[in-house]
Amino acid sequence: MHGVIVRISLAACAALPAPGALAQSYPSQPIKVVVPFTPGTGMDIIARKPGASGNIGAEMVARSAPDGHTVMITANTMLIAASLYRSVPYDPLTDFSPISLAAWGTLLLTANPKANINSVADLIAQAKASPGKLTYASPG
Repeated sequence: MHGVIVRISLAACAALPAPGALAQSYPSQPIKVVVPFTPGTGMDIIARKPGASGNIGAEMVARSAPDGHTVMITANTMLIAASLYRSVPYDPLTDFSPISLAAWGTLLLTANPKANINSVADLIAQAKASPGKLTYASPG
């Protein structure tokens, strides 16, 4: 009998904070997570607003209501866009507040093994020897 009373008491104590948690006003609506890249990229986890190297999604988030219900997962493209384009529809330093580092990634420079390119020096030499004949692929 003593064990039952202890369990009921512990359950009651554990439930005490629950009403306070329900009284929170945030979030009061669904939170939008914007991924400004196309499907199949490394950020392919939620809804997308791709285009213009991430600028369309970044603009959407910058212009959203400042209520914390719209957040964006992005890479450094948002920060370097101001250097790449004459104008961008947002200021990466003032229109956004960093929340957290979500992931750390590495980009690799790779080639088909049959291309005989085993270093950056090999790539440069082959590009100089055959101007306009090399192609590349990029996720963005």
